[in-house]
Amino acid sequence: PRTRIRGFQYVGATGAGTVIFNLNSTSGTEILKVNTPAGVTITQQMSIPGAGILTTRSNNTDFAIMTLTALITVFCG
Repeated sequence: PRTRIRGFQYVGATGAGTVIFNLNSTSGTEILKVNTPAGVTITQQMSIPGAGILTTRSNNTDFAIMTLTALITVFCG
């Protein structure tokens, strides 16, 4: 389905982690990657400006997969 990532909020534990969005599979094109820091417990919010990040290319059957090692809320539209 065609959608855009417009922002996200994550809660990181004391260990380092990542939040990764890939196109069509976990080994597909990386759309967005955010590293979370080690050694602190942190809550971070990020708004993506403009129209956000489109999760499809030329095909409406494309989709995004999110892989994470932190608690996250994603805002799409």
